[in-house]
Amino acid sequence: MNGITAACTGRVARGAELRFTAAGKPMCSVSIAIADAKRAEDAPTEWLKVVCFGELADEMAPKLTKGTEVYAEGRLKLNQWAAADGTARSGLELIAWTIQPMGQLGRRRPSPPRDERAPAGADAGFGWEA
Repeated sequence: MNGITAACTGRVARGAELRFTAAGKPMCSVSIAIADAKRAEDAPTEWLKVVCFGELADEMAPKLTKGTEVYAEGRLKLNQWAAADGTARSGLELIAWTIQPMGQLGRRRPSPPRDERAPAGADAGFGWEA
């Protein structure tokens, strides 16, 4: 791959925005506050715009809600534009090939089947009754 590749972790600032390109391809964009343990308390927050496309965009858009901690990796791109007042602006964007919510691995597991023989409220399998 050409370009600068990067990986980062951070928290989603606001919910993801799902849009579609002119060709109809899904595109999900989200701003994240970069997590940096070595950052001084009074240092300003660093922000990064993360964009993903296709199936990844469709899958991630509903999961990337405000406050969700994420891991993202992809290619860095520098965007430059003129603001409404005419000043030159620039910002980094990560075109992600991987973006994954963190800390949610156990949340979607199905509940273990309840022993139908035990009455409700009984601690089945321990040999005592509630």
